[in-house]
Amino acid sequence: MSADRLFVESSLRQTVRFTPEGGRTEEDRVRRGVCLEEDVSPSGTAHVAADGTELLDSPPHALPPGTVTRAREVLAHQPCGFGPRHTDLLAGLAAESGAVLTLAGHEQRVLAGSPERPVADTRTLRTVEVELPGAGSEVFPWPAPDRPSSDPAPAAVSEAVRNALEALRARTTLPPAELPDPVPELVLLPGRAGAFFHELVGHPLEGDVVASGTGYLAKNARVAPEWLTVDDGAAHGGHGFRARFDDQGTPTSRTPLIREGRLRGPLNDLATARLTGTPPTGNGRRLDYGFPAVPRMTHTRAFCARPGTLPEGPWIAPLGLSLERMGIATGEFVFVAHHPLLYSGRSPAARLPRLRISGSAGRVLAGLRPGPGGLRGYTRASKGCGKLGQFPLIVSFANSGLRLPAGLVEVTPDV
Repeated sequence: MSADRLFVESSLRQTVRFTPEGGRTEEDRVRRGVCLEEDVSPSGTAHVAADGTELLDSPPHALPPGTVTRAREVLAHQPCGFGPRHTDLLAGLAAESGAVLTLAGHEQRVLAGSPERPVADTRTLRTVEVELPGAGSEVFPWPAPDRPSSDPAPAAVSEAVRNALEALRARTTLPPAELPDPVPELVLLPGRAGAFFHELVGHPLEGDVVASGTGYLAKNARVAPEWLTVDDGAAHGGHGFRARFDDQGTPTSRTPLIREGRLRGPLNDLATARLTGTPPTGNGRRLDYGFPAVPRMTHTRAFCARPGTLPEGPWIAPLGLSLERMGIATGEFVFVAHHPLLYSGRSPAARLPRLRISGSAGRVLAGLRPGPGGLRGYTRASKGCGKLGQFPLIVSFANSGLRLPAGLVEVTPDV
């Protein structure tokens, strides 16, 4: 094959879980190899991959010597992972706090793009998750995420764990309560519902879905209030997923999905850019070199141009949202809120049972109201998104506060 694109990777994905009793479980996934891709039709790609240096030693098509040298340098890179100073610190904090702590990291060095002019990039993400039974979890980014070999800043980590525990323990002191009847308004608090828009807006606007015409979102339609913006871009990931180039060597950008209430997008790799007649957006991503790149989200944000306020009466914060079902063609969805709280004004009043939240994405987007301001991000380096057999690909989210008026979705106990 004559290669149109090259992708070289040396990466380590690591998760270490610490229990208060001194237990420790660790998962490491090292990937080191090369793939070559050739466009064989407007929508078809031939993909060849091999571990290590095999495709550099015996390529199916001659590669420029300078590119081969750079590729070997990437493959020789050894991701540093977590050292004893990292793990000893977390083990001690788990024993001291009585919480389960999960330290997760992703370090990936790549060379991507045309064999004649590939570009290099390094992606690093590290997070700590703090869990208490019955209260859910809080997640924070590891200090100095861009310097994986740096000192672990014990004081900063200890303070972040204490802050997370304070929030979790405050939830456990709340009395349990049944779901009110009638069900009050829901508020998606800042940084607590990015996955909601990842599912309702992001996946339907990935380029392959748009090109197929099977998504529920119609091109250029007004689908939300004019103050709502939803965008995606790895160049602006904050403490979330960040990359200068995607896995095809395209520069990343901030791509609007909804702007002033109207649909924009799509999120493209190179193939779907040709199919949709729209520019590539730097969203060509792959789980690793063993897979072809496809259009995928990176860091998805939903925010208000005109922040609002909290409800004056009772309302529900559906904390711990996870997707149960999403119909790309219909927009019908079901989420589960694992740790919802009932609020009275600005103060949490009770813990609610696990809730199922179902509705129509089109109706929900049109009926949103602005909530409390303050764009906040959320991600866990131990988790990811799945598509076309590629799981778990790291994604991250951010959202400002948004309100779902009473009756906009159906809310029932998850029994």
